[in-house]
Amino acid sequence: MTVAEVKRKLRKLKQEERRIRSQGVPFNTSKSVFNDFFSIKASTTAKNGYGLEQLADMTHEQRKEVFETFFLNVYIIWLRDNHLPMDYLYDPLILGKMGLDYTASERDIKKKFKELAKAYHPDAGGNSGQFIELKRLYDQLLD
Repeated sequence: MTVAEVKRKLRKLKQEERRIRSQGVPFNTSKSVFNDFFSIKASTTAKNGYGLEQLADMTHEQRKEVFETFFLNVYIIWLRDNHLPMDYLYDPLILGKMGLDYTASERDIKKKFKELAKAYHPDAGGNSGQFIELKRLYDQLLD
């Protein structure tokens, strides 16, 4: 896929997020999921996401996975904005930071936390900063 094709696709994704999130509550574009995932500017990447060249270099399957994760985030935020129950849904951005898939269960989260805690704990020779960040992410997921 060319950079121009990626740019057109990203514009459509941005419009789709607006359409989805504007149903029911006012949509604040400054808190857009799109802005966290993508950058349309030629030589930059998004805060936690993907730039044009990076997406253009991906395979179709890799792009599809990125776009699916994007839409999952859009719907999670929409559920939160509309105060709807989200039992058993976890923030996919936090899951990704812990190396987990967006389909992870509470059991998967606890197992991964224990594994990473052993590696990051200062008593085991790990980095205290990483351990504190891991604990913060874990608490956010399970709260």
